[in-house]
Amino acid sequence: MNLFLFLAFVSGVLSIPVFNPNTKISPKKRNGLSLKYLYVGERGTIQRIKTSGYWLTVEATANVTERAHQRTALTTARLTKHMPSSIFHSLCVNAKVGVFTKAEGMTSFLEYAAQRDTPQCHQTCAGSCSHTCTRDGRKFSELVGGSGHGLAAVLDGNVMCSDADPYRGQSNILVHEFAHTVHRRALPYSIKNQITSAFQSARQNCTWDIYSYAMSNEMEYFAEAVSSFFNVERLQSAAGGMNTCGHGLCNNENESKNNIKQKDPKLYNIINQVFLNNNETKMANLGNCVT
Repeated sequence: MNLFLFLAFVSGVLSIPVFNPNTKISPKKRNGLSLKYLYVGERGTIQRIKTSGYWLTVEATANVTERAHQRTALTTARLTKHMPSSIFHSLCVNAKVGVFTKAEGMTSFLEYAAQRDTPQCHQTCAGSCSHTCTRDGRKFSELVGGSGHGLAAVLDGNVMCSDADPYRGQSNILVHEFAHTVHRRALPYSIKNQITSAFQSARQNCTWDIYSYAMSNEMEYFAEAVSSFFNVERLQSAAGGMNTCGHGLCNNENESKNNIKQKDPKLYNIINQVFLNNNETKMANLGNCVT
């Protein structure tokens, strides 16, 4: 088959099209930028060509391998496969996913071009160079991932869990940034207000470590919770207890879900609604290194 071949459904494994690795995708120009495209549809389908209906675009910069591009699309498909249609449709209209190489950097994407580093701003964030840095002083061009401007972007090394991954396979950055993108771009105000309420309640009750990254604000609260819910966050310092069952890390997706359900039921119900359409028996089967 020229476009893709289908794998039969196997219990516990997502049934989606998998592409022939020998098939090359020729980059297309978008305002002078060479990009390759895959499209994720409802129920976890992946295509090379955007047809009628709602499709979430997964872009790859020119030097990203076919395998890394496919794996990024697969992660995206597993995250959206069980979403309510209304949320998925909003996501398709208002957001995209992207994967880039370290040499190209996240600022290769047009959405982040304004934050691109320059020779004049090398190793400085001061004054007129402040736009090239995050609020905590990191260069946008050196980030492993981001979720600004409606683009959830991730370094290919993190997707592939290669030696180029600064997190050494301990944190699935795509899931984290994708959660931010869903929060900002796809959720109705009613659900956003529920997240705000759950966060305030968690802070007041010290449900999680209030000094952790997860409790720094409601955006990180939701993103770290989504990563922990799907058992792809292994950094305990970041999650503030969201990924901890007993005295150690939760062992699997079921344990992770139950941990949040028991300790923060408001938060659990929100994630279950947004990603699983209130069907808690559904599994994403992600893992930090998706295969």
